[in-house]
Amino acid sequence: MTVHSEHRDGVTILTIDRPERRNALDPPTMRELTAGLRAAAADRTVRCVVLTGKAPAFCAGLDLAAAAAGELPDPADNPQRLLGPEFPVPVVAAVDGPAVGGGFELALACELRVASPRAWFGLPEVTRGLVPTDTGVELTRVLPGAVAFEVALAGGRLSAERAYALGLVSQLVADPVAAAGELGQRIAEGAPRAMAHCRDLLHRSPFERGTAWEQEKRDLAAQLLSGPEAAEGTAAFGARRPPRWGSR
Repeated sequence: MTVHSEHRDGVTILTIDRPERRNALDPPTMRELTAGLRAAAADRTVRCVVLTGKAPAFCAGLDLAAAAAGELPDPADNPQRLLGPEFPVPVVAAVDGPAVGGGFELALACELRVASPRAWFGLPEVTRGLVPTDTGVELTRVLPGAVAFEVALAGGRLSAERAYALGLVSQLVADPVAAAGELGQRIAEGAPRAMAHCRDLLHRSPFERGTAWEQEKRDLAAQLLSGPEAAEGTAAFGARRPPRWGSR
């Protein structure tokens, strides 16, 4: 097994375990990672996923040696394409080392990124006659334009410190796996239905405008206010006890 799965109190931790290849993604690893994500998506007790790689790297991207030997991944086993707005729970990348090429794109596909000072990010594809795909070409959505172009066109490294300063990374900590697990636990404590709606609004808000969008938000707020989760949240707050949510 090159991907290990652990479940703790509503949080699934998926760890890529190919340290000798800097956690590069060959076809078997991509299959296992995709299977792990699908299993987490299907388990209604899972409220958050943490994705990480065994030291010394987060992920070096596509295993070019395997690809050169003719071992090409099945497009259906691309984990990046599972993540994003359609994935049912938030995903946190815990980056404790280089995230390069497809590894950087994998981190970009996660909604949150927590990194250590040992981390750095890069898209070296153009230096190898390739181009970034999937989330890599959407770098301008999460970084200032000039920085995104520098990283993608010059194959430059983005340090963890600079990524944190630019908002690409939400926490810069010594132990990102522990910090991501704590963040996942806090996410798991939220109301499942409200969480799902909040994620949807956050993903859509950069692209939505107009009266219909404003009305949709107001209608949703009114609907949730009169719903069972708001009733439970209010009761729990008044009784000074943890809320008892159902599964998602």
